[in-house]
Amino acid sequence: MLEIHKETASDGALVLRLTGAATVEQAEPLRQALLDAVQQGEQEHKPLRLDCAQVIEIDSFILQMLCSAHRTAVARQVVMVWDGRPSSPVMGMIREAGFLRHAGCSRCPDDQRCMWCEK
Repeated sequence: MLEIHKETASDGALVLRLTGAATVEQAEPLRQALLDAVQQGEQEHKPLRLDCAQVIEIDSFILQMLCSAHRTAVARQVVMVWDGRPSSPVMGMIREAGFLRHAGCSRCPDDQRCMWCEK
């Protein structure tokens, strides 16, 4: 089961905190939470941070969804980044699925660090 919590950080950024198993079975609530957060970030001119430190399982479908949300955020001029370091299962799947990059993706503005860029 995936738990999704939306909060506002002390610096005003929106934070989506995910806990549990992020798998295709949980895709619809996550898709809606991401869409709502990107829309709110666009309306309020706030960045969006994704906290996956407590995700115990993730599949490639969810990574593709996060990539899509990132593309949408960039198109709407909303900065979307990780809030801290994702959990080991998330980092493992990012590497395994080929999402980890050495340079930012082509969608990110030059002055913005891509969330998929290796730190």
